[in-house]
Amino acid sequence: MANRAGEESIYKYPFYFDDREFYALESLIEQFSKNFESWAMGENFFSNNEILIWVEKNEDEVIKEEILKIKEDFPHKNISFFHFIYRFNKSLPFILLGEKINLLLLEKIFIKRHDKLCLDEKVIHNLFFKGDLIGYSKAYDRIKKKRTIFTQYLIQIDNYYKQTGDKKSILGYLQYLNKTKLYIFPINSELITLYNLKDYLSIDEINELKKKFNLPRAFIPIIENFHPIPHKKIIHKLRHTDDYLLPTDFYQQISHSFVKTVMSMEKFLLNDEWIEIKENHYLPRELIEKIENSRLQSYLEIIKRLRFLQNNKILLEHKDYSFHKSLFGNYYNIKVGTFKRIEVDFDKISIDEYKKLHRFLTVSKYRRSFKEIDNISPHIKKSRTSMDYVKAFLSYEIIPKSKF
Repeated sequence: MANRAGEESIYKYPFYFDDREFYALESLIEQFSKNFESWAMGENFFSNNEILIWVEKNEDEVIKEEILKIKEDFPHKNISFFHFIYRFNKSLPFILLGEKINLLLLEKIFIKRHDKLCLDEKVIHNLFFKGDLIGYSKAYDRIKKKRTIFTQYLIQIDNYYKQTGDKKSILGYLQYLNKTKLYIFPINSELITLYNLKDYLSIDEINELKKKFNLPRAFIPIIENFHPIPHKKIIHKLRHTDDYLLPTDFYQQISHSFVKTVMSMEKFLLNDEWIEIKENHYLPRELIEKIENSRLQSYLEIIKRLRFLQNNKILLEHKDYSFHKSLFGNYYNIKVGTFKRIEVDFDKISIDEYKKLHRFLTVSKYRRSFKEIDNISPHIKKSRTSMDYVKAFLSYEIIPKSKF
C-alpha cells in the first residue's frame, strides 16, 4: 500500500491518484492543485463523477449533496471544478490550472511572447484577455468572504486594458508592483496607479536619458526632491525634447545647468507651432535666423519678442496682405489700396522696422495714405512710376511659402 496523504483517515475507502491513497477530500484537492497535469486530471475525475462515486462509497451524504449542488449551480466544467476545489479546501491560495495566480504570474504572461508560454500560462493568458480571469478572482474572494488586493489590482488592469489596449503600460505597472524594476518618485508622492505610473521614470528609462543628455550625477536626487507636479513636468519635457525647436547649445546647457535649462523649456517653441508661423506669416529674416540659430539666452530673448508680436497681433498674415516678388531688387510688393503699393525687403528689415510696418499697414488699410512711409525704413518704400507699377503687376512671381 502506498503512503497515505499525511493526515488521519476520514474515509474508509481511499481515492487512488498519482500512486498515492487519499482518505480525505482536503488532501486530495491539495494534490490536484500541485501542477497543470494534476489539475486537469482532477477536473476530469470531478466531471466524470469519480469523486462523487468515491464519496458515495464512503457513505458521506452531506458531502455528496454539496457536490451535487456545486454541479447544479455551476454547470460549466471548469468553473464547477474551481468551486469544488475551494469549497473543500479554503486554505489554498488563489490557484487555477495548478498555477498560483498572482502579480508575478501576470507579469510573466505580459513580458513573454505568447509562443514562449507553457500550456497553462497560455490558458491563463487567454482567460485574462477574454476577461474571464477576473471572474475567477471575484469567485475566490466570495469564497474567502473578503476582497483581496490582487482582485483590486486585477480590476484596475482589466479596466485599463479594455479602455486602451496598452499592454506596455500594464507590464510596467506589474513590474512596479512586483518590484522587479524600480521607479523614481518625488517627495510627497501621490498614490501610484496604472493611470499615473507612466508619468514617472523607471531605472531603465533614466539610464537611456542619462546617455542621451549626458545628465549630471545628481540628476536622480534633484528630481526626487521636487513635488509631484514639477517632477512630472520635467519628465514630460525630457521625453519630448524632439517636439521642440531647440537652441543650438541645448545639450550642452542641459548637461551643465539641468534644472534651469529644463525649466526654461516652458518658453521654447514647439516645432509644429514654428512651422505653422512660418507658413502663414511674413517674417523678417532676422527673426527667423535668430530663432533657428541662437544659443539658449539669445533664443529665449528672441522668443520673447516673437510672443510680443503674436500677442499684439503684429505678425503679418498671408491672408491679410498680397506680397509678391518685385522686379526691382530683393523686395516684395505689398498691395495696400487700389493702385497703391509699397515694397519691403524682408531680408534686411529689422524687427523694430517690422513693427513700424505693421502700424503703417494698419493705418493705410483704412486711410489709404502713404504720408508716413518715408519715416519707416530704407527697406520699405513706395512703388516707383506708374509704368513700373504696371510692369510689376503683369510679371510678378508669387513666393512659395516654404521660403519664409
